[in-house]
Amino acid sequence: LHHSGSEARLWVLTRRVYEGANLVHAPLFGLARVAAAEHPQLWGGVLDLGDGPLPVAALAQHGHGVVVVRDGTAMTARLADARPAGGAPMTCTPGGTYLITGGTGALGLRIAQRLADLGARRLVLLSRSGLP
Repeated sequence: LHHSGSEARLWVLTRRVYEGANLVHAPLFGLARVAAAEHPQLWGGVLDLGDGPLPVAALAQHGHGVVVVRDGTAMTARLADARPAGGAPMTCTPGGTYLITGGTGALGLRIAQRLADLGARRLVLLSRSGLP
């Protein structure tokens, strides 16, 4: 597609991967997300189908990396503004253990500091790249 000059887009079809119900197609879902990041000019998206027939209209959805189709309805994930919940402020248990993935990066270290300020005493920082 890339070298042909075609405007066609690559769509990956999976079946019931989004809910974790199909472990055979799950690696394809992950590979598709990498393809989207590395070749956005060729990317159409992932269309994860339920048990029903392929709704061709779902392919016309533009601007969404993943379209999940269930019972004939196409759904996409969207980010929404988050507002702080009311109620008691966050606290940490001094005897608890808190795991932070990406813990040695800039954001992970800030989260670790915040948890320590809130009373956490045992923090486990995970990182793919090691210590800063």
